[in-house]
Amino acid sequence: HQRFYGDMKPPVKSTTVRSFATDIGTKKEPDASDEVLLPSPSGGTPKSFGPYARTLPSYISIPICWKRNELALLAGCIVGTHPLQKVAARTMQLSADLIALIKGGLLHRFPDVFPPGLITWDRWVWAASVLASRSLPASCYLDRSDGCAADHRTSTVEEQFYSPPEVWDELGVMVPLLDMLNHEGDANQVTWQPPLGADAGQSVESIGENPHDAKAIMHKRVKKGCQIYTSYGVMENSHMVGSYGFAQINNPSDEVKIGWGLFDGVGNVPPPAGYDVSLELEGVEGIGDGGVDLDKQYLVYEAAGNEAATNQWWTDDRLALLQKEAMVDNRFVDSLKAGKKMNALAYSDGNYHPL
Repeated sequence: HQRFYGDMKPPVKSTTVRSFATDIGTKKEPDASDEVLLPSPSGGTPKSFGPYARTLPSYISIPICWKRNELALLAGCIVGTHPLQKVAARTMQLSADLIALIKGGLLHRFPDVFPPGLITWDRWVWAASVLASRSLPASCYLDRSDGCAADHRTSTVEEQFYSPPEVWDELGVMVPLLDMLNHEGDANQVTWQPPLGADAGQSVESIGENPHDAKAIMHKRVKKGCQIYTSYGVMENSHMVGSYGFAQINNPSDEVKIGWGLFDGVGNVPPPAGYDVSLELEGVEGIGDGGVDLDKQYLVYEAAGNEAATNQWWTDDRLALLQKEAMVDNRFVDSLKAGKKMNALAYSDGNYHPL
């Protein structure tokens, strides 16, 4: 609501909350108890995040926000199946969460924060995408000795959690300006340091530093006018695309899950209809004007449903070679012979690890 509210500085929280008892039928008529005055926020709490919310981009290029024609690109490749499943699961989760909030009386109890027409499905997805792509772990603002939000010891009476600690651990925090920095693995120049906390002692306070302040420190020199980068962490491209909307070329941490069965690579079978084998045979020794039909000799194709061709191609010698190259045991080969698929992780350097 901070982004789409009509006021330039919408309130962070409602001053009053309406009871939901009348709507659910426990009271016949509304009365004075329907509006309860909420306690005022502690000192130092911002009254509005509107100016910051309006700096956020209007579109987040992560799959949950993609159009159907863009999602169709994922359906056309092997590695796109899993991201599509995650998009579907995330869409169902967001839908269920929004329905639960509406049924729980969000619009009724906080009418000054969520006026009619403010919450729409597109805005709800936008808010979830902004949080997913720009939030930092809550540990960034907790003391270094804290394992989670529940372990945090408040330094002052004013410091308090307005939500349960587990909500902080799940959702994280958003830091203005820092969330604008793009990702670079080795070339990043910013290091984030959580607060020292109560364990800092008097040494930090003696030099004028607050032990409960987090810091963003430049650990490399940056030329004037150049972009500043931070590191989002070590992750494969599928996670980068799903969370941030981009992939890294030659990502050393990239990996992809693949599945392969014996029927996916069978020789001495014709190619699929309409498939041009000349591109595959280009440069193969022996191809020339002699008219030698080498497509069956050098190429393998998918032969799902053709059990006879699969068994004929995968001789004991070929299975022994496969077992040696994949470094698997006899049980693994037996499962392949029974028609099951081999699941493996393929890495960007060309190696793979059978599971």
